[in-house]
Amino acid sequence: MKVRIAVVFHSQEKRNTQRLASLVAEGCCSVDGMSVSLVDVSNSSPSMDCVREADGYAFGSPNYFSYMAGGLKAFFDGLWLASNARQSMVGKPFVAFLTYGGGGNSARALLTPGARGRAVRSIERLARKFGLRRVAKSLVCRGHPSDASMDRAIKLGKTLADHVAAARRSAPRMRAGGQ
Repeated sequence: MKVRIAVVFHSQEKRNTQRLASLVAEGCCSVDGMSVSLVDVSNSSPSMDCVREADGYAFGSPNYFSYMAGGLKAFFDGLWLASNARQSMVGKPFVAFLTYGGGGNSARALLTPGARGRAVRSIERLARKFGLRRVAKSLVCRGHPSDASMDRAIKLGKTLADHVAAARRSAPRMRAGGQ
């Protein structure tokens, strides 16, 4: 049986977060037996089945005013209402990634390390509310992903997949007849 990982992300305009999501998925797929679903929540809500069936999660967002983007927040809100999906997530591994840009003087204060930290921590906090466990330091990338950021995104995905595979190997096996 394939192990499933859901890469849930919000990406707009320059699609930098989408690029990181694809690279995280690439890293996940480098581990044998992994199946990855890229779930773009920018303009629509996904089926909760993809969440319920996943064995691990990666969450990505641009930094909007020191917080995650609205599409990802709406995803978490929908998840909270779907208690059956929420219960199926407890104990599963997750990672997070964030992109941010720049702007004029008004944006300068938002782009301090503390502000970026608040944005990625907002994702991590909500993931922990669902009983998920972070398995790697979150990735934060400014603008279009550099070669180094792309390498880190692939490594982040591989790290997640390694943890998912290890959890799957150590989980008790069901005998025939569901016993």
